[in-house]
Amino acid sequence: MPVGFIFLVIYPYLSLFILQTFLGQKYGYRPFPSKILEKEFEVLRDAIVAEGKSTELLDQWFKKDENAVPGVYTLQRVSSILTHFNDNENSDAMREDKNKWWEIFEELQALLKDAAVVCKNGGKLSEKAASKFIISGMVSCL
Repeated sequence: MPVGFIFLVIYPYLSLFILQTFLGQKYGYRPFPSKILEKEFEVLRDAIVAEGKSTELLDQWFKKDENAVPGVYTLQRVSSILTHFNDNENSDAMREDKNKWWEIFEELQALLKDAAVVCKNGGKLSEKAASKFIISGMVSCL
C-alpha cells in the first residue's frame, strides 16, 4: 500500500488542507478585480438594479477614482471600513472583522458574477470583459 494513500486515510482533513494550499491558489481562487473600469462598473451596477437587488454593498466598497484616466472604481482598503481588520492588539475584534470581510467578499463576488452574466447575455459586456467576473481561476489557466 502506498504511503500517500495511508496519509490520505489517516489524515483526511490535513490532506485536504495541503491540497488546497498547493493547488487552491493557482487554480481555484480568483477574486473579482480590485479596479473596475467606470463604464463596466456602471453597466454592472445597472444590471444589479434591474435584477431588483441592492447596490448598497457595492457602493460602499467601490469608490470612483476621480483622478484615474480612464475612469475606474476602486475597491476600498478593507481596514478603512472594518477598522479592526489588521488590529493585532485586539484579536477578537480582528477575527470578527476578518469573518465579516469574507461574508462581504462572497456577497460582492456573487453580485458581480450574476451581473456580468446578465450583461454578457444582454450584449452589454463583451465576453472578455465579463470573464473577469465569471471565470474561475481553474478555467482561466486552461
